[in-house]
Amino acid sequence: MNPSVSANFPEFRFDGKYHLQRGKGLTILPDILCNAGGVIVSYFECVQGLQRYFWTEAEVYEKLYTSLERCYELVEQRSNDSGLTYRNAALANGIERVYHARNLRGLFP
Repeated sequence: MNPSVSANFPEFRFDGKYHLQRGKGLTILPDILCNAGGVIVSYFECVQGLQRYFWTEAEVYEKLYTSLERCYELVEQRSNDSGLTYRNAALANGIERVYHARNLRGLFP
C-alpha cells in the first residue's frame, strides 16, 4: 500500500535538509484535487439555497465523496493513459470540462 501525501510537491525533512518527493513510492495527490472538497460543498450550499431544498449532513457527505471519488478516478485514468503527473492530469481534466461547457452553453456575460 502506497502512503499518500496530499499536497503539491511536498517536502520532507531528511538529514537536516529538505528533499522534494516526486513519486518515489508515494502517491502525491494534487492540491487541486485535495482542495476541491470545500469548493464542491460551497456549490452544494448554493444549489440547496436556490432550490430551497436542503440535504442532511449525511447526504452532503455522500454526494461529496461520490464527486471526489469520480474526480480522482478521472485524474488517475488520464495520468495512466497519457503519462502526465496527477497534477497536470487534474489541470487537463479541468480545462477540458470548461472547454466543453463553454462550447455547449456559450460565453456568459
